[in-house]
Amino acid sequence: MSKPCQVAVIGAGPQGLAMLKNLLELNRPDDQLFEAEIFEARNSIGGLWAYSDNVDIPTALTTTLGNACKWRNCYADFPVDEAFGYEAPVYLDQKEMLTYLEKYADKFDLRPHIRLGVRVINVERLSEENKWLLFIKDQTTGKVEAKKYDKVIEACGRFSVPRMPKIQGIERFRGIVIHSGAYKNRQQFQGKRVLILGFGISAAETAVELVGHANTIYLSHRRGNTIFGRVVNKKPLDLFRSRRAFTFQNVVKLVSPSTFATMSAKTIDGFMEDGAKGRIKPEWNIRPTPSLTFTRPIICDTLIDNLDRGTISSVASIRQVVSDSTVELADGSTVDVDAIILCTGYSRASIMSQFVQTNGSPALPHLFHNTFTPEHGAALAITSSWWLPTGICEVADALGMAVAQVFAGHSRLPSAAQMERQIASRHAALRAMAAAEATPPGADAMEILVDEGPLRAFVNDMAKTGVNEMLGYGLEGWSFWWRERELCEMLMAGIDSPHIHRLFEPPPETRRKRWPGARAAIEVANEQLRIFMEKSDEEQAQLIARDTAERYKSLPVDNRICLNSRQESSASL
Repeated sequence: MSKPCQVAVIGAGPQGLAMLKNLLELNRPDDQLFEAEIFEARNSIGGLWAYSDNVDIPTALTTTLGNACKWRNCYADFPVDEAFGYEAPVYLDQKEMLTYLEKYADKFDLRPHIRLGVRVINVERLSEENKWLLFIKDQTTGKVEAKKYDKVIEACGRFSVPRMPKIQGIERFRGIVIHSGAYKNRQQFQGKRVLILGFGISAAETAVELVGHANTIYLSHRRGNTIFGRVVNKKPLDLFRSRRAFTFQNVVKLVSPSTFATMSAKTIDGFMEDGAKGRIKPEWNIRPTPSLTFTRPIICDTLIDNLDRGTISSVASIRQVVSDSTVELADGSTVDVDAIILCTGYSRASIMSQFVQTNGSPALPHLFHNTFTPEHGAALAITSSWWLPTGICEVADALGMAVAQVFAGHSRLPSAAQMERQIASRHAALRAMAAAEATPPGADAMEILVDEGPLRAFVNDMAKTGVNEMLGYGLEGWSFWWRERELCEMLMAGIDSPHIHRLFEPPPETRRKRWPGARAAIEVANEQLRIFMEKSDEEQAQLIARDTAERYKSLPVDNRICLNSRQESSASL
């Protein structure tokens, strides 16, 4: 029996937990493929979802509400309802999301493999031994140990180094100036005049959070953005694209990129108009909206309401600070404020960046499908260099399945030369798209943009989920449709469920487990969605409010759909 492969996972957020679970899943009592462990600098798992009042640690706020619904943002074999034991809220808040991640770690016995309070401070590549040497520092004692590993997974996330803009005359200001990462609660801004710089999700959520507490709230920005509520036309925004619609979009995008862009822009603008109900005013400077190719939209249920009521004022971007409390804006007007909150994003800092080549201007990383380097192949996986408009748990879990199969040697990456060609082609496409933008995007925005269709096809192929075959248009796909027409229609036209990755029987050699409850979970999710969509706008708004957990617990039994009461289907698909 060969010695288990030693794997280090850096980071215990949603991605790191998924990576660890999918590696350990391939072990057998008499044949251990992997000895894997996570190194987490903080004293808790959960990444951003583990709230900290330390201003040097960016985290979600205690009032943060997730932007992806529970039917999309979950792991493939662990529905959100199972974690809570009742029909959970449609959108989880910070505490609920952390609870879900903790219960995931407990269910799959991950904690014995997680080391908290230790930071990886340096990594060296031992080429002759084909190993990695990690230097790990105990955050309490300061002791540093060196340990060798065969493979490394970087899962640190992207919110690490606050991006601080240069503001002329900022030294004159005598009030509070903080980055949004240091914003922890609204109490310190009680009764103050606050200017929030930025026009993304964090800026919107911070502004809304301060309503009723700050005396005046200015939302300062230089360009517009697309604004959505979490629910559009009675349906969660992240569920509007079914698998069938996604397939159609990919075909249109391949055949006619310009047609795809026009269709997407029209659909997106329609969603925003439906949510705003005709209330968008020119003086808010929301339009023209940038394309969503490189710009993340604002997901906020009450921003438009507050702009309309005047409780939040949209103003031009900052030109300079002219006195201890006066800020001059780009349009020449001035505002007097007591505090400035910089919602200006983050730059990514990864200990593994030294092993990822970059080229061009702006410099883009050489990552095959945003994950693997041609130089190190199956010895290194970068799992934080992407962004998709779906839940992080769903994507992290699917990617974790793929990485585990690649690390185990059950799936083979292309040659280094083939990966280089794919990377070069992708970089050329990214730069062409960037050149077409009215405002050229930076490297941070470009490097995380993925070509979702090819990426998902690659991940399913590497993970051997059977999704490409069973829901494709080959012989296996048509055979599945003939045997399971109702289920197939639900998979293609209903929720594009994460549980699909555990629905089909994998090849035995992969050691990957099919989840017998996948079919029931998919059916329950679609049934819950149907019931949710039948509710009035007012009822939906109440259910999405931040105290939803208590509301859901008090729902009459006959209004609940309990997964545990459903008989799991064990038949092979």
